[in-house]
Amino acid sequence: ILGKFGKDLSNVSVTLEDLSQSGGGLPDVGPNRVVGPYFRVDVDNASPEDITVAHVTVFVERDWMQSNGLHEWSIEFNRFDEGLNAWVPFPSKRVREEGGRAFYSVVLPGFSEIAVSGSDSLPEQVFKVTDLAVSPATPVDKEPFTVSVNVTNTGASSAVFPASLWLNDTVEAATTVAIEAGATSRVEFSLSKPTGVYRLRVDRSVMNLIVGVPPLLPTPTPVSAAPPPEPTATPVPSGEPVPTSTPIPPVAPTPTAAPPGAEATAVPTGEPPPPAPTATSTPRPSEEAATTTVAEAEGGGPAIAAIILAVLAGIGGIGLTAYMILVRRRMGRAF
Repeated sequence: ILGKFGKDLSNVSVTLEDLSQSGGGLPDVGPNRVVGPYFRVDVDNASPEDITVAHVTVFVERDWMQSNGLHEWSIEFNRFDEGLNAWVPFPSKRVREEGGRAFYSVVLPGFSEIAVSGSDSLPEQVFKVTDLAVSPATPVDKEPFTVSVNVTNTGASSAVFPASLWLNDTVEAATTVAIEAGATSRVEFSLSKPTGVYRLRVDRSVMNLIVGVPPLLPTPTPVSAAPPPEPTATPVPSGEPVPTSTPIPPVAPTPTAAPPGAEATAVPTGEPPPPAPTATSTPRPSEEAATTTVAEAEGGGPAIAAIILAVLAGIGGIGLTAYMILVRRRMGRAF
């Protein structure tokens, strides 16, 4: 007999009482069940609330099974539930056979009167277990979480479901739930575990569980508004164009720096500042000569045209006079 307790206890002992002869004055286990030994298990110096789960291994004689025609997988442990005033069957697991004895183990939610029974056929499965889940889905280290399943009674009468939670092939907790015929109940187990990977099982529903470490939350850093950068004056070399800056909407009337020889003018509030004057580059000597020549040519264009026309007119006049003289000489000769 193995027991798991919810708190530290001392001077704990187990007492086993055989009730096979008297039956303990308890009701029948159930129809079509052959009952073997009756016994009662008590735990001294511990209350029923202190016991989380019990794991019991019991053997039965092979001769008793054969003489009653019992199926070797039909052996059940029936625990008397005083609250329900009825026997609750707990399915067993055959673990080994030795010296004419068959050994079975069973998980119980606590100790009480126990009756070992069997039948010539396998027990009818009246419960359907589905929707095994964990909440929260990713538990953190040593924080409580819940394991739950839906259990449906598919039989024609009310029955008690013996729920056992297994963790890595070791029983973790057990309980019983009475469910009406055709109804579904949610069965829950609460536990906490350190970081690791676990295999959960309730009845035939199985799932893997990962318990992780708590996530690290980032610490918020206060952000202060930085003052706008101040403009920095850059000296411009002599003879190079002065770059213009992008105008900034004024906040208050600010005097604008004027070039030498000019007066500073205040910019009225609400109006954009006038564009900054752009300096014109000074031409080099060669460029100045070329520019002057073109300007003079462009400025004296009409005078040159008049001189050309006068020269052409003079040439034309001389030619006409010479022609007239030649004509007169020829006519004189003729007369």
